[in-house]
Amino acid sequence: MAGPVEYRNVLQKGSHIHGFRLNWDHNNSIIHKGQLPLAIPLEPEPSYDEVLAFVGKAFRNSNIEWALPPPWVGMLF
Repeated sequence: MAGPVEYRNVLQKGSHIHGFRLNWDHNNSIIHKGQLPLAIPLEPEPSYDEVLAFVGKAFRNSNIEWALPPPWVGMLF
């Protein structure tokens, strides 16, 4: 794994991301087994709009702002 040792196998309580490149193990291919042991916390806690912008950029979706927030979004943040 290429990610920081201090985040390996740590249960993250807030918003976090399991980066593909950070979890890739060329020798073991744990990603193919559904195991992502490294998560990097997102600090400060992002808003719904910030998460939406991040996902839009990550998936190269230029019109993701059209996605309406679900009615329960206020309970997440």
